[in-house]
Amino acid sequence: MQRVVGLGLGILVAASALSGCGSSSGTGGGSMGATAAGGTSAAGGASAAAPDAGPPGFPAAPLSTFASSSKALNVALRTLPAQPPNVGPGSEAQLMITDANGNPVEGLTVAALPWMPVMGHGTPVPTTVEEQGGGVYVVQNLSPSMPGEWELKITISGPMSDRATSPGFTVVVAAQ
Repeated sequence: MQRVVGLGLGILVAASALSGCGSSSGTGGGSMGATAAGGTSAAGGASAAAPDAGPPGFPAAPLSTFASSSKALNVALRTLPAQPPNVGPGSEAQLMITDANGNPVEGLTVAALPWMPVMGHGTPVPTTVEEQGGGVYVVQNLSPSMPGEWELKITISGPMSDRATSPGFTVVVAAQ
């Protein structure tokens, strides 16, 4: 079953899909802002167990791996066409979600919000998240609006509820 949830500018677009998980306001803080501990970036060592390969097109090595707030789930984050993503439209992310034993977790409703902590805002374009099967969820329309440090805030509902925030990643303007 395919679940699609959208977020933009910190405002929940499909609120009914996240019932019981809170929502984020357009200002900093919001209930989606719980930072997951134990995350690493591609430059650091791996800390959370997550598969190393994804669907064709996404890089084999994740941009980062991190645990959910409850530590019950692990997330591997990959981005296309660049890793980390560049400023502007056209970027996607792949989330590979596994349980604490490394098993893929399916049937979740996942919402993702690109967030720029220093500016206290998300992106101007709502994201959508589609389940692909095998614990893989693809986030479309990342669209970071400016260069700088960003993170991806994730809210999970369905058979289980949890939150996660990726380690920060630096978005730059693509070379022309």
